[in-house]
Amino acid sequence: MKKLILIPALLLISMTTIQCHVSKKIDSLAEEEKENNESKYSKNTLIIYFEPSAKESVFKEIKKYGAEIKYNYESLNGAAITIPKNKTLEESEKYLKNIKGILEVNRDQIMTIH
Repeated sequence: MKKLILIPALLLISMTTIQCHVSKKIDSLAEEEKENNESKYSKNTLIIYFEPSAKESVFKEIKKYGAEIKYNYESLNGAAITIPKNKTLEESEKYLKNIKGILEVNRDQIMTIH
């Protein structure tokens, strides 16, 4: 009878140990993925798309904010913007999204081709 009680207890201990290891591995993988995703974006460049008729006013507002137009994508009605050194990406995204004529603001994603 003692052996019958001991087997379920050992199984429970083993399953708890396995669950603990799996949980730690999942946490580790989630943290690694978060770090990888953060490193896939430029830390100082945003890509914007704007209404064609608003280009001049958009560029004027961007310069007024202290950002630099790194590249003008003429055929896409877009531009790559280098944000000011004293601003974060989050601050700059929020500011740019509120400029009249800007349709979309995206982080500049870094892709590795193998």
